[in-house]
Amino acid sequence: MGQRTVLIALLCICAASAAGTQGPTAGGDWPTVEPTALVQVDGVANDLDGDVHRALNLRRARLGVAGELFPSIFYSLNFELGGAVDDERRRLNNLWLEYRGFGSVRLRAGLFAPSQPFEGPTPGLLFLERAAPASVQRSLAGGNGAKALAVFANGSRWTASAGLSSGSIYGSPGRDPLAANARYSVIARNAQPLVHLGGNATWGIHAAAGQARFSERGETRSTSRKLVDSGLVDARGAWAVGFEAGAQWRRFFAQTEYYRFGIQTASPPALWYSGWYLLAAWTVVGEPRRYRVSNGSFDSPRSSQLFRPRRGDWGALEVAARYSQLNLEDGGGSRGASFSSAIGGDQRVLSIVFNWYPDEHVRVQAGLQQIETRSSEQRSDATPDFRLLSLRTQFVM
Repeated sequence: MGQRTVLIALLCICAASAAGTQGPTAGGDWPTVEPTALVQVDGVANDLDGDVHRALNLRRARLGVAGELFPSIFYSLNFELGGAVDDERRRLNNLWLEYRGFGSVRLRAGLFAPSQPFEGPTPGLLFLERAAPASVQRSLAGGNGAKALAVFANGSRWTASAGLSSGSIYGSPGRDPLAANARYSVIARNAQPLVHLGGNATWGIHAAAGQARFSERGETRSTSRKLVDSGLVDARGAWAVGFEAGAQWRRFFAQTEYYRFGIQTASPPALWYSGWYLLAAWTVVGEPRRYRVSNGSFDSPRSSQLFRPRRGDWGALEVAARYSQLNLEDGGGSRGASFSSAIGGDQRVLSIVFNWYPDEHVRVQAGLQQIETRSSEQRSDATPDFRLLSLRTQFVM
């Protein structure tokens, strides 16, 4: 799918939406149009390289529309006006059509992130960013704006998805990567405590320009520096396999994932990497996080009362902690760092956050992170340990 095809589809959806009525209608008129928005403003301070750095960043500003185009055919489109530090902005983020005429099975095609991670949709993320291993796995399938075809399905206690994706329409010229991904999860216990089990796999069928790379920025997008990096490797493809588990008991919930990553090098042997994370959260005030079987993840908590300080209603309050490790040195050794562009490294991040939800549209988050990196090779350009303090304001509609 090229840019010309995407622009034609975008114009068709906009024209159809303009002819419709806003919101669902009792008479079944189509198309329907509902505005969507996700805006996140981050203020961060860190002591990377021993100096204090402060920044204010529009992390995400996704504005668009969604609705039902025809009976059982739904659509979504939005533009990304924000982004991470040094990322290009003002891009088409999502543009897809989804058919829902097969009961609980949904078919989607267009531009979107095809993988359905355990950490859930972006608006409900507990922390500033996804855990490093999960972020690496998600990027292998294409991330936001990937040209993708996917099928999603769920029952009362299980969730499944599978997709085929290529690179972003904004990718560099040349041969696009091609990847397939699948995920399955099940509620092993549907009572208190609720228990979730699952697994996922992503297979990079072929790599872009014959090269593959895994890298991460320390679970922060306030810097463009790669803190751990496998380096560019001449490769036929890459893969990731993950196992996930979670549990919820009243106001507490915890989840974990373990990943194995691999790169099929042009000449054997292959390179192997690993990563995992563990997080736990407690809803201090308000309704606890809800488990959504439709995407196999925990959603944001709800405020039992709107924010009315005079009446003693303060919304929902949540505290959480996460520890993650991402090892991008092959097999725990130094082979992964032997390439000229490699940093290698073993990254460990401890994150603590406080989330306040005054209502269903607004969230204020304060967080503290300790980022540590280690390498089996002594390098003069190695990244020192540092701390990051963050404050995020989020609006979602």
